[in-house]
Amino acid sequence: MRIDNPCNILFSYHDNQDEILSLSDGKFGEDDFREKAFEVHKETTAIVLKFTNNVIFERPTVRKYYKEFEVLLMPFLEKLKAYYNFKNMVFDRLMLANIPPKSKVYPHFDGERFHSKTHRVHWVLKTNDKVTFSIGEDKFNFSDGDVFELDNCGRIHGVDNDGDSSRIHLIIDVREFDPRRNW
Repeated sequence: MRIDNPCNILFSYHDNQDEILSLSDGKFGEDDFREKAFEVHKETTAIVLKFTNNVIFERPTVRKYYKEFEVLLMPFLEKLKAYYNFKNMVFDRLMLANIPPKSKVYPHFDGERFHSKTHRVHWVLKTNDKVTFSIGEDKFNFSDGDVFELDNCGRIHGVDNDGDSSRIHLIIDVREFDPRRNW
């Protein structure tokens, strides 16, 4: 979704971070759907919890580990719903994304057809001071607990993890659900 800045910090949130990270141990890389589907993510691993390619005509597919993570994620998702003041909220994509040490997400832009209809939100669960998020010429370094919205509609962006530890974010594509227009 278009926002004024390429990236806005929304709030800081720390509840359940350690529990989510602990639950994710050993699950990254089990399902290589994202890494295979998107060349720019070939150096990353993910735990895809919900996914769709079409926000208007397709319900998100609930993936293998969604139910395990759901109870830990609900307080955060409720806070996000309150932040946007959505009456009915839908998560079109929900995933934990891991960039291992000395790896990257290659510079790319995401298509506007999908991302112009959703808010792309990241919750920083784990990072290090050598992770750089680039959006165009702008460079960002985030801290554990930061929650930010990214305007990835046609903007070149990528991530370099030059550190010695993984960078793990919860990535969410969220929008107001309109039952008259959707599904």
